[in-house]
Amino acid sequence: MSEKIKLHCMYTTNFEPMLIRFLSGLEDITDININNLSELQKQISGLGGGHNLWLFKINLLCDLADPSKNKTDIINLITDIDLAIYGPLKPTISEFLQTNDIVFQSEFNQGTEANIGVIAFRASEKVLYFWSIVKSIIESEKIWDQKAVNMVIARTSESEFSEIKTSLLPPKIWAFSQSRQLGFANCHNVILHHANCVENLLGKWLQLNEFSHIFRRDYSNQIYALQQVLRKYKEIEWTFGSLSLSEPYGTLKLSTNGELIGYSHENEVRLEATQSGLYFVNGSGDCTTYFSEFYYDPIRGKLLCVGRAMQEGIYHYLFSS
Repeated sequence: MSEKIKLHCMYTTNFEPMLIRFLSGLEDITDININNLSELQKQISGLGGGHNLWLFKINLLCDLADPSKNKTDIINLITDIDLAIYGPLKPTISEFLQTNDIVFQSEFNQGTEANIGVIAFRASEKVLYFWSIVKSIIESEKIWDQKAVNMVIARTSESEFSEIKTSLLPPKIWAFSQSRQLGFANCHNVILHHANCVENLLGKWLQLNEFSHIFRRDYSNQIYALQQVLRKYKEIEWTFGSLSLSEPYGTLKLSTNGELIGYSHENEVRLEATQSGLYFVNGSGDCTTYFSEFYYDPIRGKLLCVGRAMQEGIYHYLFSS
């Protein structure tokens, strides 16, 4: 019988396109808890999202680790959303938790430093104790949560922590920071790419795109998303924006002939379709933005299109509202 895994992630509304992209790849995990931190959005900045995000995340980890509140036979997988998924995650996560209490993505290909963009564990008293110590360090010293985690991992040889077994996941659970040491020698079977070492949405998006040509082996999800877009695009209310901006331009609908309703700009007058994508045209009938990336979020039923403006090179998005 397959082990149960529940995924927990968090996001702010300005990263909605990234969330859709992330969820589009989760074929073998359907039990998902999505935490919307939009109320904290203006307070989230700096390394790892800043102190407010660190506190939210560590409180979540403590709650999930508490065996009095959670089933102890369910694996909790806690991840960032700046990830692209290229294969099933369950087998690798389950295998490493057979002999460990907590597993982390590796920050580098060598060494023992953990990246907390991917964490997995089952609820237990010792796991709760681990996270409670991390929480006390974050609160007292006000340091980056990942630094606090690595401080506690470094102490697991001490008698106080000797029963807590932690491990780093293999390079197939890949982060860009791992490429700094061994390049791509161990990346032929990557099933997850974490776009770290860059903070903004556009930078993360371009990093994922750059490596998708190396890691992607199956395009069926993108083909399905394109098919759904071509079938439904005139019926959908779209949110339109740029990956470079924190706020969207606005929302729009389409008339029966593809003219935009609710949004007006000289470069976007109609939205038209070909067999391979969508494109905006201006009043002269010239193509101004061509959308060639398509994603479908099966958890929330959302569609996403991403493409570049022909002249400015700006990356635009449309997602179903």
